[in-house]
Amino acid sequence: MADTIQIVSWALQQSCKLRTGAAAANPKAALNATCDARVYSDAFRRPPGERSVYGNVCVTGYGLAETAKEKPVAYPWSGLVVPEVFREIGGAEGLFAMCANCPANVIPARVANCTGTIYVSPDSEELDKRLQRLIVYRGVRREFSEVFAKTTPVWFGLWTASPLSAEAIRILRILFSALSEGDGGKGEASHDFKNFLGALEIAEQRSIPLHVSLAPPGHTDFGIYTVFPHCPFCKAGADVERWKGAYPAELYTCEVCGTRYSPVETATREKFDIGLRELREVMGQAEFEALAVEYLVDRGASRAEAKRIVHDEEAAERAKKEEWKKSELLAGLRRKFLKEVIQKGLVNRCKSGNEYDHPEFDARDFAEVLARCARTGAGISSMWRFCEGTLDKSVDKPADPAEVLKEWDEPGCLFGAVFETPEEVLMAYAAAGGG
Repeated sequence: MADTIQIVSWALQQSCKLRTGAAAANPKAALNATCDARVYSDAFRRPPGERSVYGNVCVTGYGLAETAKEKPVAYPWSGLVVPEVFREIGGAEGLFAMCANCPANVIPARVANCTGTIYVSPDSEELDKRLQRLIVYRGVRREFSEVFAKTTPVWFGLWTASPLSAEAIRILRILFSALSEGDGGKGEASHDFKNFLGALEIAEQRSIPLHVSLAPPGHTDFGIYTVFPHCPFCKAGADVERWKGAYPAELYTCEVCGTRYSPVETATREKFDIGLRELREVMGQAEFEALAVEYLVDRGASRAEAKRIVHDEEAAERAKKEEWKKSELLAGLRRKFLKEVIQKGLVNRCKSGNEYDHPEFDARDFAEVLARCARTGAGISSMWRFCEGTLDKSVDKPADPAEVLKEWDEPGCLFGAVFETPEEVLMAYAAAGGG
């Protein structure tokens, strides 16, 4: 994964069967509430060879079939069962009918275009120069300075107030019209810009509030969304070193807008769930395999080849799940074995919170740990020494851990290890009632 793009989210204020509660106005909530609808709508515009709607099922994500003979091919993984997802709206027909009659839908022929995003880098020098030129050439410099916050780059100042005022909407419509259509051959023909321009026009013509939000700088990885220190006003990132356990608490001056704030107060970490539905579980195995065959045929495979790939891929998937199940069982046994056999009754002095996987002991307790490992058949993958809070010695695959401990033993030092417990040791432990 990687650092997230500081996208702009927008939403025309609207309440419907998709957008309830906070989603009626909050751009992020609106995007989340309409995500499935927009994915399903986009699926209908896929060109031949990229079909993703099969009866009542819409494929939303795919992996790679490693069992294909020549090279990996796209293989369906996640998706929507349309009648279930849109049951409260009346299925697909109800969804399209609702959005076709919605005054906030920017493109009536599509679904849920009452909200959207703009994917551009707010730090883009080219975009900043273009905006500065347009502000002057389009004759809105005075009004712009009165309506929008002064920021450098200009982009950050466009999104600090929400919903947009009538004057802000008018000025942005002028600017985004030029950005979308081109200005002296230097405009940016952007799908995102054109959609937002449509939202601006609806907001102006129908007096519908238009809410906007610029995302803070962040990073997503392994189901964790990390937000870096940033200005709470303009959302520009703070110029501080990232990935630190603690950020500065003292006041910092934003280099983009001049706001004073404490970086530590705007940095967060939280788990997130992208909510993908695995089609094998949603549809059932037989129905999924039939869909997978059609999916592969649409992408150029012969029917016979598609059936072979599905057969081989599903067999590999079953074997993989059995291996995962076994790995989870062994991981649980290993953790319990370390807790109840190797470390029981000893004082673990590890301060990192990982008290069973990477424990640390004084020399006396660590000698007992090594003795228990020798008696039970557990191994030591690596061991280390901390003296005065500093890691000063380590060794991988020690031939004689007890002898290494004797050589390293000094007053005040702590000793740690990574254990390598063979499967047969764990299974014997489980058979004896330890599991």
